[in-house]
Amino acid sequence: MTRVGRKLSCGRWLAAILSSMVVCACAPATSAAPAATRSVWELTPYRIQLIVTVERVVELPTGLRGELERELIERVETVVGTPWDVTPGEPPRKLAQRMATGLDSVDVGLLPEGSLEFDKVMLLSVAVAAPGYRVSARELDVRTRVFGTTVRRSAWQPEKLRDVALMAIREAFAPLALIENTKGAEVTLRLRAAGLRCRDKTLSWATPGEVFRPLVRYNDRHGNVRRIASIPWTFMVLEKIEQDQLQCRLYSGLRSPLSGRRRGRIEQLALAVVPPRVPSRLTLRCPADPKRVLAGYGVYVGAAGSKARSLLGRTDYRGSITVPPSSWPLSILTVTSGRRPLARLPIVPGLERNLTAMVPDDDLRLEAEGFVTGLREALIDLVARREVLLGMVEKQLDAGKSEEASALLGELRGLQTRDQFERMLGTQRKKIFSPDPAVQKHIDALFADTSKQLHQYLDPEPIDQLARRLRSR
Repeated sequence: MTRVGRKLSCGRWLAAILSSMVVCACAPATSAAPAATRSVWELTPYRIQLIVTVERVVELPTGLRGELERELIERVETVVGTPWDVTPGEPPRKLAQRMATGLDSVDVGLLPEGSLEFDKVMLLSVAVAAPGYRVSARELDVRTRVFGTTVRRSAWQPEKLRDVALMAIREAFAPLALIENTKGAEVTLRLRAAGLRCRDKTLSWATPGEVFRPLVRYNDRHGNVRRIASIPWTFMVLEKIEQDQLQCRLYSGLRSPLSGRRRGRIEQLALAVVPPRVPSRLTLRCPADPKRVLAGYGVYVGAAGSKARSLLGRTDYRGSITVPPSSWPLSILTVTSGRRPLARLPIVPGLERNLTAMVPDDDLRLEAEGFVTGLREALIDLVARREVLLGMVEKQLDAGKSEEASALLGELRGLQTRDQFERMLGTQRKKIFSPDPAVQKHIDALFADTSKQLHQYLDPEPIDQLARRLRSR
């Protein structure tokens, strides 16, 4: 941006802020503070540092970097206008070398001094890639210290570099929002600079279906960052836009991922996700023993908001499975053991290349279930034989045939008893124990339910009644 352009941009921003202050001053005292807070956030443009590198090859002219930088800033002023205040930055030698090898390897420590005073740092790299040129863009959101997805585009002619570079920057840009309110799965976001309109009316910083990731920033008393925490397995999907507020649906693998209370030095932020369109590798581990991987577990996948699920596959011997990119922005993974769902994991494939999820080790529950299933099948067979013999003994007694009834009663007493089944159940119960309380709860329920069935179907009283009837003859 030229010096005049920057003055104009700052002038428009100051005018907007002063206008909002006048409105707030005229409002009733009870609502002045919230309105002022809202105006400052939504009328504050993004201060963006643009860092450009151009590969030093004969195919690209020496002055291309400076020329491209100036043209981009002028084009941003024409197309975007007030919401972006772009300033050029000179890349240090180490940063330029790293950008030449790939933007994915750039870290915060390589940025120029003063870069963290901006809201965004936009990295742009131009290199020769037959039959044309490769343009790569990647942003750092300074407030959350999160690097976004690297966006790569191709330009076939030098004359198209500016337009392609602007397109890459626009796609790499991730809007930032404040988490205003949470109510169950409903989340309201306030988008930064939402009150500043773009020159190009077709530009929109948020559209329904867009995914946001929550981050918590902890500040010191001076407002400087102490630490930033990401919330795992948690995303928000934009459903509708009401004025300058975004109404989102929360998807999380956690029970209470977001706090409903707003505290002074803690900021709950939401950063838009630029889908990487590359796969992720998911590994399942046992919470009680993190070194233990969970092999053979089923993983189903579906779109957020849809009940439809399809089998992605089963974890391999390393407890891992590849999650490919999908046509929908947010995927929901359901981890199962047998028919039992164990975890529900929202994921944007490729946002993190390697993911580890702590999932209850269900192998012991399956072992307990296998034993109980076999025991119940034996119980069903025994109960059927027992009922037949009870009926036959009673029939012989009714006919006055005591000798035949006694023989059948002996056969009936030779069947397995409830006490024998209880001893088998108790022995196995001592062998199967899970350190995971949730899994152990399911195991205990299996054994308790089986014990209840033994008492219900193998009551010795009907046999004792027939024996007393036989002795009374």
